[in-house]
Amino acid sequence: MTEQAAVLLFGETYHHPNVLYRSGFLAPDPVVVVDRGDGQTTLWASPLEEGRARKESHVGEVRSTAEFDFADKMRRAGSEQDGWAVLVTEVCRAHGLTEVNVEMDFPVLLADHLRSNDVEVHPRADLYRRERRIKTAQEVEWIVDAENAGMAALQRAIDIIAAADIRDGLLVHDGRNLNGADLVFAVESHLLEQGFATEGSICCGGPESADPHRASSDVVRAGLPIVLDIFPFHKYTRYWGDMTRTVARGTPPAAVMRMWEAVLEAQQAGLDAVKPGANGRDVHFACCEVFKRHGYGSLSRPYRDITSDARFIHGTGHGLGLEIHEFPRIGRDHRGARPLRPGARRRAHRGPGRGHYGRLPQPHHAAEDVRARLIVRPDTLGAARRRGLHEPNAFLRPDGFRLTPRRSASAGRCKARGKEVSDTWCATTS
Repeated sequence: MTEQAAVLLFGETYHHPNVLYRSGFLAPDPVVVVDRGDGQTTLWASPLEEGRARKESHVGEVRSTAEFDFADKMRRAGSEQDGWAVLVTEVCRAHGLTEVNVEMDFPVLLADHLRSNDVEVHPRADLYRRERRIKTAQEVEWIVDAENAGMAALQRAIDIIAAADIRDGLLVHDGRNLNGADLVFAVESHLLEQGFATEGSICCGGPESADPHRASSDVVRAGLPIVLDIFPFHKYTRYWGDMTRTVARGTPPAAVMRMWEAVLEAQQAGLDAVKPGANGRDVHFACCEVFKRHGYGSLSRPYRDITSDARFIHGTGHGLGLEIHEFPRIGRDHRGARPLRPGARRRAHRGPGRGHYGRLPQPHHAAEDVRARLIVRPDTLGAARRRGLHEPNAFLRPDGFRLTPRRSASAGRCKARGKEVSDTWCATTS
């Protein structure tokens, strides 16, 4: 592996974020990018896409695969995959490349073909990792847009929960038992109306909601937590949001409220620890310390021997951007131990597992001098009651806010100043 070798990228850009990041060109068919650094980047597109690529991409040069008479070579290659292998080899010859760095998921068939034609291929796991951690003001705005779309979609589900009747301990909507699929439909249809999509939503109530990433439940029970985990991306910018809320129709059990109070305190402890240069593992341990004081164990070594019915079973945070999970990571492993740097976005998952009873997601970025909020922060139950959002045996919003698009787009929004902002994360108490 060599740092000096050019980067060779291949793939359609809907599902290859590095290709989209480096080219700025959204295309359903494979393209080839050669990046020599210092602005010397060439995008190779088909004659079909060449014209649009010249208008929309942000590379130094756009060239057409017609230069290689590629259509004819594709027909003679025997298969589409062999044809792409011929193309990347021709591209390397055109640029005089004898050595390239590629992504970890670069197709083996293409790599074998390059090597058989005397081009050294070096897979790398860290291509553009550092660059993608540092978000521009525009990127932050795109992520905030995704978060706000998710907030609006969450409100649709919450409105349904709030309006449902209660019969025999179950929520009833439109004359039948409400289930998780009904809530998923409400969330995802509203995301589409806003120009966003998702690869799946989690709307799960009752004991089933304690299973991480369980998508749905057959019924929704009164008085028990309902986990709403939404992760939308914009269909054109491809930037992701990620948020969770836990709500309940009726009064939750005392054990659930105890967990919620611990989670809220842990969230604040984590946010207080976020600043440029902070150690991600220490941010994670700040949350674990709070859970320890409340009698909950965690998977991290200093806390794993604590005996408790509910435990903190996941990391504290992860990055957001062109992928739902990006660096930096905030957790107990070596990746989370790296110092936080100005410019990346993180989402944190905090709370006792085997009972996700209190998720309160919060996007933050650690600016040079301040920790600025990107959307509305959670509040205490007391503040929620003062706002009239909680009535006994009716509808509990433990985060204290009604998730209206207007509020999430204004009161909680932080516009980035300058071209780059600091590490930004969504702190999600669970």
